[in-house]
Amino acid sequence: MNKVLGKRIKELRELKGLTQEQLAKLVNLSQQTIGHYEVNRANPDLETLEKFVKIFDCSFDYLFGNSDIKKTKKTTVVIPILGTIRAGLPLLAEDNWIGEVEVPADLKADFALRVVGASMSWVGVYEGDIAILCQDSYPSHGMIVAAGVEDVIWEATLKFYVEENGKRLLLAANPAYRDIEITDRHRIIGHVVSILKEPPSLQDYKKMLVSKEVSDASWAEAIEIAAGYGLDGDKIKKMIELYASMFKQL
Repeated sequence: MNKVLGKRIKELRELKGLTQEQLAKLVNLSQQTIGHYEVNRANPDLETLEKFVKIFDCSFDYLFGNSDIKKTKKTTVVIPILGTIRAGLPLLAEDNWIGEVEVPADLKADFALRVVGASMSWVGVYEGDIAILCQDSYPSHGMIVAAGVEDVIWEATLKFYVEENGKRLLLAANPAYRDIEITDRHRIIGHVVSILKEPPSLQDYKKMLVSKEVSDASWAEAIEIAAGYGLDGDKIKKMIELYASMFKQL
C-alpha cells in the first residue's frame, strides 16, 4: 500500500480548504471512506483517483509521491478563434469567438483567425488555413498582422505591416489586392506567430493548372508578337534592360 498517497490526499484537501465531508460529496463517497484513504487503510480506485487529480489540479505522479512537482506542465493550450469583432467588447470576449483551437503551450499565442480570401496566397497562406496570433497593437515592420477598419461589427484580415516613406501600410501578398494606407479608422489587433495549414485539395491543384495555362498562353503570345517584329531573345533582353534603366531614372 502506498503510504504517501493518503498523506498527499489530506494535504491537497486542506490546501483546497475542503473538509472530508465536502470532498466526499465531490467524489460521491462517504466521509468515512475519505478518512480511510487519508490514513492509508484503503486505496482509491482508478475512477476516484482521476476525480482527485481533476479536483486538486495535480498530476498522478504527485498524488502517489513519485514527484514533488504538483502540476504536470501543459504541452498545449486552447485559444479562441475570433470571427466578427464587436466594438466595446474586449478583443478576447466570448461573444467574438467562433470556435477554439489547440496550440503548443510555448507558442505564446492569444487567439486565432480563420483565413478568408486569397490576399496572402502568394506567400502560401490560403483560405481555410488558421492563423495563430499574439495580441499586438504595435507590430514591427515586415510582420504579418491582423487588421481591419474598426466599426460596430468588423472582421480582421491578414496583411503585411510595412513602414516606408513616413507611411504605415497594409500590404497584401497578391497583386490582385490593393495596398492600404493605415488611418485612424484602422485597428491592428495582433501579429502572426504560426499558420495551421489545411490539406491541399484537388480543386486547388486544378486552379493552379488553370493559372499556369493562362500564364503560359500569355508568354506564348508575347513571343509570337516579338518574332513577328523580327526580335529574338537577346534583343528582347536588351530592350527590357534599357526600359528598366529608364524607369529607375524617372
